[in-house]
Amino acid sequence: MGQETLEWNEKEHQYLGKLKVGCVNLHPDLAKAEFPDYYYRVGIRPFRDEPCVGQDDKNLKIFHNYGHGGSGYTLAYGCALKIRKDVKEYFENECRPRSNL
Repeated sequence: MGQETLEWNEKEHQYLGKLKVGCVNLHPDLAKAEFPDYYYRVGIRPFRDEPCVGQDDKNLKIFHNYGHGGSGYTLAYGCALKIRKDVKEYFENECRPRSNL
């Protein structure tokens, strides 16, 4: 799986300045941040042969939901519902405070 080379076109990417201003308005600390060119590469959607959705095998406090590629928008709602269900079950079963009385 390779990554395509992107050509930077200032005219096509003028909206990025507005996007940065909006982000700084929400989180003023971002005004000090540096934004190298590679941060401006938007629209690249990493994918796997099979998306990773569910609880981590080694650390049960970690839940994954990535690797959807171009199908991310299509799968987002269903995958989010699955993760929500998994997280809710985890907290209900594993993280419930137990009384020592």
